[in-house]
Amino acid sequence: MSSAHVETAPSADQLLLDVALQLAGEVRLDNLLPMILRSAAKAMAAERALFALVDGHGALQRIKLHNLQWAGPGHPLPISETLIRDALEKKHAIHADVGKSAQYAANHSVRINEIRFAVAQPIFVDGAIAAILYIDSQVAAPREVTQRMELLEGLAALVSTAVRGARLYEEQRYRAQLLAQMVHDFRVPLSVISTNAAMLEEEGREEDVPLATDIAGAADRMIHMINSTLELSRVDAGVATEDVVPVSLAAQVPAHVQKLERVARLQDVQLQCTAPRSLPEVRTIVDRVWIILDNLLFNAIKHSTPGSAIHVRLAVRGDAGPHSALHRRASDAAHLFRHARPIRASADSKFVEVAVYNVGDPIPPQLLPKLFDDYARGSPTAANTPSTGLGLSIVDQCVRYLGGAVWVDSSTENATCFKFTLPTHVETTRAVYESTR
Repeated sequence: MSSAHVETAPSADQLLLDVALQLAGEVRLDNLLPMILRSAAKAMAAERALFALVDGHGALQRIKLHNLQWAGPGHPLPISETLIRDALEKKHAIHADVGKSAQYAANHSVRINEIRFAVAQPIFVDGAIAAILYIDSQVAAPREVTQRMELLEGLAALVSTAVRGARLYEEQRYRAQLLAQMVHDFRVPLSVISTNAAMLEEEGREEDVPLATDIAGAADRMIHMINSTLELSRVDAGVATEDVVPVSLAAQVPAHVQKLERVARLQDVQLQCTAPRSLPEVRTIVDRVWIILDNLLFNAIKHSTPGSAIHVRLAVRGDAGPHSALHRRASDAAHLFRHARPIRASADSKFVEVAVYNVGDPIPPQLLPKLFDDYARGSPTAANTPSTGLGLSIVDQCVRYLGGAVWVDSSTENATCFKFTLPTHVETTRAVYESTR
């Protein structure tokens, strides 16, 4: 028999507080399980522990071990499976002092593994058993078993909440992966549509050219949307590696705006861009800039009066934006960059302001205070184009992450102008980073 060190009874309040703080900071089950097992073993003054999710038939799945050696699936677990089965059937915690329980003392696995004391605690989620927490020891049961079982019950309640949160996280992650895969698969057929439409524009009959132009414009817009969705999915998953680099917006923004001219023509709108050559470079992540600009331009195209022009203007300014923009509360639902450290402008940084101006119905005054929240929607467009209400929330999150600010002015007299800023200099410790999870 091994001579294991047995801890004195921990402070119940302190142990539960420590566990609660640990569980609150983590939502992934694979990371939660080791800390759960260590805490459970400590609570019961034991050496070994097992955690397993349970399917609808009571079978153990996704097994995690602590100080236990197991050869893997197809081999017996070095535990008292009888104790686990009894806890699952009776739907409450069971502990066995082998020295006082002939039933468990006769169990083959108990004798082979020299188990002296064992506990099986069901974990309930939404009224059903979702997991089992098993702890055993090769030394005698602690004297204060009753107090430790009460401590384990409190721990089980915390674990139940953690398992529920981990399930929700994994479901959301699966849906995000499914969406990303579906969006990715759209790229090939859309590229074929865009290429064939461009060929019809150049080589087709004269009467087919307007139709080909419309098809190519729609395909180009969907390709832009797909690229943005895939990029944001990577960011949200915390797997994107991004470099902050010097970018000449004066050179790149006009070329990027020109790519959307075909989309604008579909709505009988022109795009114009003004960028002074003397504009300083910004330090930023260029893919995020295109997500911001595309959202603002597509919104402007949708809401512009037919026959009007959208103006994109670039200028330098000394601050990141007006006080109302800099101190506007972020949306409660903002989450895209929760796994990444934001870029921060250095104290001596100037900013480049990008303004997108369009003529059309003004934004209703009652909507302006919550315009950058998730699912905020304005009035329908002339073409009755549906909106998810997510575009400007994405813009706000991207701009904040890049170290700038975004705001809007909208009135009947001055139409609508969205502006956002990007820093020319950033803190050197954030020049290159890999997002963490």
